[in-house]
Amino acid sequence: MMEQKDIDRLLAGRKIIEDCRAAASEYRAAITAKISQVSVAEKYANREVAVKKMNEGLFALGFGVNAESAYSDFEKFNKAMILEEYKDTVNITFLGCEGCPTRKCIELYRNNACGNQQVSGVEDRMYLFFLRLIKMSKDGKEKNFADVKVCPDGYGFQWKCNRDERFDLWWK
Repeated sequence: MMEQKDIDRLLAGRKIIEDCRAAASEYRAAITAKISQVSVAEKYANREVAVKKMNEGLFALGFGVNAESAYSDFEKFNKAMILEEYKDTVNITFLGCEGCPTRKCIELYRNNACGNQQVSGVEDRMYLFFLRLIKMSKDGKEKNFADVKVCPDGYGFQWKCNRDERFDLWWK
């Protein structure tokens, strides 16, 4: 179970990165806009300062062995935290496909469907699969794929949401 201090560290790192992204966006906008080279050079310099500040800020939070490796270390931490939070938020179990009345997974996934394969110990891999999929609901809002039921009750993959996420799992 992750501790609140880990979540706080994650969110602080994301804030540092968002600040850097804002400077990078200004630089990209300056390149495409018809403004003077001086303004573009100024935005570029601002972006470089922001990148350095980001790396130093992430390093200060304990990421990386030096400021240059802080961002890649944070990315690994972010991915690990997302997966851990998702596993704590959602229970996934595989009940098997024998006797499934719909076999809808085969219709959707063809040869890659769980109903066409020997599946054992797949639950851990499925967390990554479900986490990567975002399904649009009828009202246009993003939804967790676990909200979309493919397998009928008692067959295939079943999941249960235990609680809401404590932070954005789809932050990039």
